Amino acid sequence: MKNQYFGDKRDLFKYDLWLHVAERVEEITSLTFIPMLTPDDPTNQGGQLPKGAGPYREELYEFLKGCCNAGDRSIAKLRDFLRERTPAYRPYRDAEYFKHEFRDEYFCSIPSEVLENAVILIDPDIGLERKTGLGEKEPEKCVTCTEIASVAERCSEGSVILLFQFLRGGKRLQCLNRLKDRGSRLRRAVSGVRPASFPIPWVAEGRLTSSGPLFGDLAFFIIAVGQDTAEVIKVVRTYARDHGLLCSLEERFWSGALRN
Repeated sequence: MKNQYFGDKRDLFKYDLWLHVAERVEEITSLTFIPMLTPDDPTNQGGQLPKGAGPYREELYEFLKGCCNAGDRSIAKLRDFLRERTPAYRPYRDAEYFKHEFRDEYFCSIPSEVLENAVILIDPDIGLERKTGLGEKEPEKCVTCTEIASVAERCSEGSVILLFQFLRGGKRLQCLNRLKDRGSRLRRAVSGVRPASFPIPWVAEGRLTSSGPLFGDLAFFIIAVGQDTAEVIKVVRTYARDHGLLCSLEERFWSGALRN
């Protein structure tokens, strides 16, 4: 995550999904944010601002628009929006940059109390590492399967992890295959804290066409910690349907997607 991205069009989906899961999964008491904050850069990324709330909550849109209009694009502003809410907001190092050379310390230092009965948003710039690992170029922009597993292993049963994943969008089979590969690697990594036989579901912006799903540029993997995942699955599936999103839990588009 970069502060220059704060309030862009992706944030409506990101924060709305996070709040929705926290509000509807029983026994959740914490909204935990692990931002993996990195310094702003000279690119124009983050410049596409939403023109309206769309299917997402109006109060969130108005808050993000106000921050952008005031030139106050900082994830620390979420403290204002989420103050005095239930579940309680618990940000982790939201004013400190994530550095690759100290990544072990970063994840090991997450307080145990913010991982209890929590919906945990992990927000790397790009998402999960590639098949070949982090690579030498900008490794701080990705999170590893091992790091996700280390967080999951410390969570209390019933917590949920939402993992941001950037997509390049568009191409159906390419996006599907990348999501499938990343989901499989995540499933293997966290098999000790959830049913190993059940896939890691994802939700993505996009739309269903006559030839299959056409993807937007972001998705979220949902990792339910513990053996009873039925409640989380129901919440995610309903959210995707109500908001016109693509979801791996929906079987209706797979045949068309795989034919093309």
